[in-house]
Amino acid sequence: MVPMDARTDATRLMGLPGNLLHKLRPVTVKAMLEAHCRNGGESAMNKLLRWTGRSSGVIGILLCAVSVVARAAGMFVIGSFQVGTLLQAGMAMMILGCLAYLAVLADGVRG
Repeated sequence: MVPMDARTDATRLMGLPGNLLHKLRPVTVKAMLEAHCRNGGESAMNKLLRWTGRSSGVIGILLCAVSVVARAAGMFVIGSFQVGTLLQAGMAMMILGCLAYLAVLADGVRG
């Protein structure tokens, strides 16, 4: 049995003011598309994911390049990190960038 305060049937909703009842309506696909077009065609989450992908990709490329150049120069350690660790960190950053771009692409196919 559902507790009395958790019920959301029509009798409880009828007593709500009109503006609050309007806010409780379910979000429709039409409303989502209108909001998408108002925002210039791109959501804030897609912008964030796109910039995350760009920045992590650039950082990853730089880390990989530094580690390759350092290893070619005969160094095994940069600061307190081994060169292999920097290479792995660079690869992880590039993978993060690829996954962020993939999320943007997948959202574009769905939307």
